[in-house]
Amino acid sequence: MDVAVSPALAREFEIFHLPALALYKNGAFHTMVNAPLSATALTRGLQNALDAPPDETP
Repeated sequence: MDVAVSPALAREFEIFHLPALALYKNGAFHTMVNAPLSATALTRGLQNALDAPPDETP
């Protein structure tokens, strides 16, 4: 999303720092992924998030 175009979504997800990554799978929210923007760290963060059950959408 572009927070300049959709500020309400940024508030809903409590996004204060960019970039931000919300992980959804099959329409279910899992988590906000907080990982450095390197291939290894991002892959590990995504896998850890997908290994956990879905979470409530913020």
